[in-house]
Amino acid sequence: MPTEKIAVIGAGIIGVTCAYELRHNGFDVVLIDPQDNEAAPSLKNAGALAYSEILPIASGSVLYKVPKWLADPRGPLSIRAGYLHKIIPWLTRFVLASNEKQVQATAKALAALNLLSRELCGSLYEAADISDAIKRAGALHLYESERERSVAMPGWRIRERNGIRFEHIDQSELRVREPALAAVFYGATLIEDWHLVSDPKDVLDALFCLGRESGVEFIRESVLDVNPSEEGVCLSFEGGAPAIRVGKALITAGAWSRILVDRLGDNIPVEAERGYNTTIVEPNVRINSELIFGEHGFVATQLDSGLRIGGAAEFAGLLGAPRYDRADAMLHKAMRFLPGLRTEHSTRWMGCRPSMPDSRPVIGPCAKTPNVLYAFGHGHTGLTQAPGTARLITDMLLGRQSMIDAQPFSPQRFN
Repeated sequence: MPTEKIAVIGAGIIGVTCAYELRHNGFDVVLIDPQDNEAAPSLKNAGALAYSEILPIASGSVLYKVPKWLADPRGPLSIRAGYLHKIIPWLTRFVLASNEKQVQATAKALAALNLLSRELCGSLYEAADISDAIKRAGALHLYESERERSVAMPGWRIRERNGIRFEHIDQSELRVREPALAAVFYGATLIEDWHLVSDPKDVLDALFCLGRESGVEFIRESVLDVNPSEEGVCLSFEGGAPAIRVGKALITAGAWSRILVDRLGDNIPVEAERGYNTTIVEPNVRINSELIFGEHGFVATQLDSGLRIGGAAEFAGLLGAPRYDRADAMLHKAMRFLPGLRTEHSTRWMGCRPSMPDSRPVIGPCAKTPNVLYAFGHGHTGLTQAPGTARLITDMLLGRQSMIDAQPFSPQRFN
C-alpha cells in the first residue's frame, strides 16, 4: 500500500482524473486549485472523445496553410503582434516537429495513448455514474472540393496505418446524414468511433465529486511555488495559507503549468493556445454528428447545453484580453454552412489550451527532481486522453510496467 502523500496541482480534467486514479490505487491525495478560472478549457470545450485524433498539428499540410490563415483577419489562426517575439522559440520547435519522421512517431504515440484512454474510459465514467453522458455520435470531416479532400488523404493513410477506421462518403450520403448542412460540400470522411459527452463541465464536476467521495482532499488555493527536496516537496500558496509538505507533487495545471515549471528551472515549451466558441441555446437546427470544418478551423457540436461552434487558435499569452471577434467570425461561417441557424440566444467563451509544439503531452518526472511530475500539454484532446494519462502517472509512481510506452511523452525530450 502506497504511503506517500501526492499533491495534484490543477483540477481540470487531467488533474481530477489523475487524483481519482491515484487515490483508487491507495495514495493519499490532495487536489489543489483556486477554481476561479473561467478560461480553463476543461469547462467549455467541444466535448469530444476524439480517439482518432492522432495527427500532430505540426505537419507539412498545416504549414502550407499557415500564411493564408495568418493573412486573413477572420481566419482560424492569429498571433498578436506584441506576442510574436515571445512565441518564436515555440514556433521554431513547431516547424522542426513537422518533418515526416516526427509526424509518424507522434501519430504512433498518440494512437497508443488514445487507445489506452478508450479502454479505460468506460469503467471511469461508470464509477462516476455518468456512463449515459457518452453519446456515440461519430464525426464528419467536411470537404468543399475534391482538391480539399485530396490534400487530406495523406493524413487518413497515417490514421489507417495506426488502426483508425473511417469511411469516405459522397455528397448524397452526407445530405442524408446531415440534412441541416448547406449543399456546398463535396463530401466527407466519417469516423464512427468518435464519441461526444453530454457536456464537458458536467463530466468534470462528476469526476471531481468521484475523487472527493473516494477520499481525495481538496484545497481551494493557487500554488505560488513548488520547492522540492530529498524529503519531499513544500508547496506555498498565493493566498497566504500555511505551506504544506507532501511526498510528491504532480503538476496538471494545463497552460498555467508553465509558470511553475519555469520556477523549477525546467525547459518545457507549453504555450497557451487560445480557443473560442459560441454556445447557442435555441439554434433552430440539429446536427447528428460532430461536424469538422477543417479548412476553416472550427467544429460544430450538439451538446445538452446547446449547439457549440468553436475552434480557432490565437497566440497571445495567458493574460491578454479575449477578442471575441474570433468567435463571431466562426459563427458567421457556421451560419453560411448551416442555413437555418439562429443565434439570438448564445454565449461566447475563450479558453487557453495547453499546446505543445509537437502535439504530444508531457507525462513524467521533472528533469530536476524525481519528486515532481508533470501531466499537461494535451492541447485539444485533454478530455480524450485523461484516463490514459492518469494510468501512466499512477504506473510511474507505483513503479509498475505501463501498458504503453510512455517515453514519447517524456519531459526530457526538450532538454
